[in-house]
Amino acid sequence: MEQLLGHLWGDFVCQTDWMALTKKKPGAMGWTAALVHALVYTLAVFGVLALFSSKYSWQALLVIWITHAIIDHYELVAKFIWARNWLSPRWITKALYIGGNSSPSSVWSVRNAPWGACKPKQGFHPERPEHLVWLIYIVIDNTLHLTINYAALRWL
Repeated sequence: MEQLLGHLWGDFVCQTDWMALTKKKPGAMGWTAALVHALVYTLAVFGVLALFSSKYSWQALLVIWITHAIIDHYELVAKFIWARNWLSPRWITKALYIGGNSSPSSVWSVRNAPWGACKPKQGFHPERPEHLVWLIYIVIDNTLHLTINYAALRWL
């Protein structure tokens, strides 16, 4: 529970608009924002752990800080989603149901989209509904960060 609370405080409560909007930009300013955000994030994780637990080490906090900055700056979650989608069959047949019919009104194939077409959709196919893109992206991003945090806190 401490790890989850630290993550929520660091990634949501303490992250400013400047951090969120700048950390993915190329160059020194993007790296600065990513490192500052990751430091604030790590301090929030440390603060919660220091208050409620004694299960942390400086090595674990260093791993949490560096991996968080790298994942956020390079948008590794979007790249992971895109690569994961290429593991599925190249062509997916999907039936569309319109008006509540029990039979498909049309059948069509969706090819896994190239990275350039997916970029605005964070690694997802351009036809994926926007609300699902952001919901799934946030869940995968948080799952990745929490998994790394857990491993660092457990084994370092």
